[in-house]
Amino acid sequence: MPCLEEADLSLLAQQHIKAQQANIKNQRDRLTEIQAELKTLKSDPDADPLKVTEAEKAIANLEYHLNGKTSRAKLQAEADQLRASGLKPDRLKRLDQALKADGDLIKDPDLDTAEDRAKVMEALYTQRQQLVFRDTAFDGGERTASIFGAPTVKNMKEIGEDAIAQDLMLRSISLVMGRNDTKNPNDYLDPKGLEVKTSLSDGIEHHHIYNNVYVDENGRVKPNSVRFYVNPKTGDVEMEVIPEYWNSSKHGKNTQFVELLDGAHSGDDPTTHLHYYKFNDTESVDIRAKISEKIGEINSQNASRLVKLDRELQELRDRKNDPQAYENKLKTEISDYDSQISDAEEIERKYTTENARGARVKNRGLTPDQEQELQQAREKRKALEKLRDKVQRSLDEHRTFVNLESDIQQWKSERTSLDTQVRAIKLNVRFPDANGFPDKDSARKAKEQLKNQLDDLTDRIKTSEQLLRDKGSLDQQIRDKELKRTEAQKLANLTEDEALAIYERSNGFFSFDKGHQESQDYSKSRPKMNSEIHKYNARQTIEILEREHGDNALAVLQKMAENSYKRNLLYNTEVLVEKVAGTLI
Repeated sequence: MPCLEEADLSLLAQQHIKAQQANIKNQRDRLTEIQAELKTLKSDPDADPLKVTEAEKAIANLEYHLNGKTSRAKLQAEADQLRASGLKPDRLKRLDQALKADGDLIKDPDLDTAEDRAKVMEALYTQRQQLVFRDTAFDGGERTASIFGAPTVKNMKEIGEDAIAQDLMLRSISLVMGRNDTKNPNDYLDPKGLEVKTSLSDGIEHHHIYNNVYVDENGRVKPNSVRFYVNPKTGDVEMEVIPEYWNSSKHGKNTQFVELLDGAHSGDDPTTHLHYYKFNDTESVDIRAKISEKIGEINSQNASRLVKLDRELQELRDRKNDPQAYENKLKTEISDYDSQISDAEEIERKYTTENARGARVKNRGLTPDQEQELQQAREKRKALEKLRDKVQRSLDEHRTFVNLESDIQQWKSERTSLDTQVRAIKLNVRFPDANGFPDKDSARKAKEQLKNQLDDLTDRIKTSEQLLRDKGSLDQQIRDKELKRTEAQKLANLTEDEALAIYERSNGFFSFDKGHQESQDYSKSRPKMNSEIHKYNARQTIEILEREHGDNALAVLQKMAENSYKRNLLYNTEVLVEKVAGTLI
């Protein structure tokens, strides 16, 4: 069963705080480097324009997330909109003042610097509840996570935030009682201040700290392996460095989470993410060695992929060019497998007898050679059945897809006709009616029958369209397979020198994701973690209300709910008034 418990994670919290501070410094250094690179590029008339654009985008992105700067044109457009609508006069005043500054990038007066946001994050690590979640029922063994920044009823009461505590009480009880406790909890982080205090409650997320990538106290990533791939937009071979993760065995298999208010961070925020990362000279030696070790494996794996993709491509083209011949081919294969399966079954029947339950039981007194012949026949039959079933699935898919697009169009036409017929049958008319129905009952029966046909056809269209979206039409499958073949061809021919050159070009622009497996595991385990946090708060709510109010606990909770409803109603009314007055900026 999942388990949530309090824990002292102070040392781990300090490690994360130091890593965040170091990463901000590293990204400021990286901003300075890219600015110098851009200056050099612009002074070279032969410079690659794509490299210039890449550097300009990186500078704009880092300036925004590090310094709160954005383009003058964007701030000017917002100021013009506010002036025209009459909304948010205080914001307009601050914008007008900010626009007096020089330059194309202007500090947004309402945006904090990365250092300011890091102070808020530090408060999350140190002022809020620290918890450990263990999902003991997780597939593949126990899953453990450290959680920082969780708002709990008890913790909020202890620091005097009674209003937040009351809101948590209501939400936790409501979600647990309504069986909606797998939803995200709610947080109360004020992203504009330096303390974790009150704000309008909003949905939160348990955010992987740096996407679960292990980052040391100097903000450095430990490279684990490398992967090369073809960018589908450019057709160029690119690479990514696979980092060491917090939940790897090397680092204790403990996933790291911090609670964040939705909208209080973004995917490029240096307090939570790693972008424009540049490996230093020592780290690069290790990565180059990994590339040299892996290039042979990359070549051989993709050479094997080429053979497989060529075969699959030819099969798709056969399906498209001569659907009937392809179907006949599959039928012949199934027939051949059936014949071989029948031969194997004949041997089984020779050495077995059917019991009362219909299962075949081995005869007594078989010689070792007969035992071996029977065993081989059974194994052969099972293997052949798997091969036959695979071909049967291909045949079923082919029959489904070969005319699916035209079938959908035909069904849509039929649906329109059926809908017209349903609408034409009126029940509030004099009978017999113009459609020839003698009475209302016969008209209703006919209308219901047509309506059922219409619903069935609509469901068939919906299911078939989803199938096309998921699998793709034959043409789309061929295009996708051709792209994969192109990638396999390029990677099969990739040389070590080319791979090392790609690393040198890429270094300084690396980003790190949580990894495919962690994404899947997270999706399975997160709802349980949410549920445990809600139940944790619900238990604290009951304990506190019964201790403080005794038999009046339920009445007090009801009064809190009424007051909360009134506050939310007032807030929603204010938002509605703003929308009526003009466009919300």
